[in-house]
Amino acid sequence: MDHAEAARYVAKQLGSRERASGLTCPKCLGGQTRERSLIAGRDGLRMWAVCKRNKCREVFRWGPADTPPPDGALEPYKRPLAPQTLPLTDNVHAYVEARYGLRQSTLQSYGCRTIAGQGALYVPVLGPRSQSRGCVLRRIDGSKPKVRGYPNADYPLDAPWLAWFHDARLSARRPVIVVEDVLSAMRLEQAGHQAVSLLGTELSEAKALELRRWCLAVIVALDADAIGRAISHAMRHSFEVRRLASDFKDMTEEQLDQWTTSLYSSLPVSIRGTLAR
Repeated sequence: MDHAEAARYVAKQLGSRERASGLTCPKCLGGQTRERSLIAGRDGLRMWAVCKRNKCREVFRWGPADTPPPDGALEPYKRPLAPQTLPLTDNVHAYVEARYGLRQSTLQSYGCRTIAGQGALYVPVLGPRSQSRGCVLRRIDGSKPKVRGYPNADYPLDAPWLAWFHDARLSARRPVIVVEDVLSAMRLEQAGHQAVSLLGTELSEAKALELRRWCLAVIVALDADAIGRAISHAMRHSFEVRRLASDFKDMTEEQLDQWTTSLYSSLPVSIRGTLAR
């Protein structure tokens, strides 16, 4: 079915609800087992859906022009407001360091803070020139959703959503490692490597173009599912691709050092010649 038909198909399942899970994906239809793997929701005039089935993982977004109107009055689309923050508290820092190996100095250099009244970490999202794009809230108290992004009000909806470095150290002559989540990027940065977070598993053409504009050598390091979805854009832009068995934020210091050492030794000579480690 085409884009508009898919929108009608999802809207019919949603009914008057703002958010629902256990729906049928309009692309894969749940496969042979008819798995009800779709999560969908509305936010004003916009509607979105994500298929959680491993062999699909399709992400849908519909704007005002092709979104079937829900029951009731339509409200203008509004971005969520960034939460109120406080200086990093001892309990949040202690948990993040024990769980993910991120030192307090690293968290502070990234501008991380604590969300007021919640067990959550606030991480600023920066562009390649350290301009603010918004923030990410990562819950550490088991609440859902575990991660949520808050773009700035003036950040274009169709602009690439990536988190770059926390200061102006960007060096085009050093390779950049592209990872899924911001904590993994912070672990790599803490170990002395340039890293960018996709803030998700999608390597879109817009994201690939931004990476290519700022970096001569790009290594995409994602897990097996995400690599499968990113490979076409990575190959189109001549990015190096490496599959991960576990996220960088979950590696020990020894595992991280072994992986990066193996990575640099396996890079083509044309890239290794530019390294300034």
